[in-house]
Amino acid sequence: MSIIYLAFGQNDQAIRCLEKSLDNRDADIFAYLFNDAILDSLRSDPRFADLVRRARLVRKAQDAANGRPPRDELAESADH
Repeated sequence: MSIIYLAFGQNDQAIRCLEKSLDNRDADIFAYLFNDAILDSLRSDPRFADLVRRARLVRKAQDAANGRPPRDELAESADH
């Protein structure tokens, strides 16, 4: 849904949608949040930077709870 909001230039709605996905622990958010170019227009927004930071914390906690090693943060840079 966030991609549709982006297509219409509704960045505030897109960020709210992404935040809801993170709050709901939607697995799809991790698939594209860190690197997908479609979100590039949001990367300079401080709210998006905070969302990425929070997503990394959530995923680290999930990985630790499941006994997985930490992921390579450089491979997931939101700064391209």
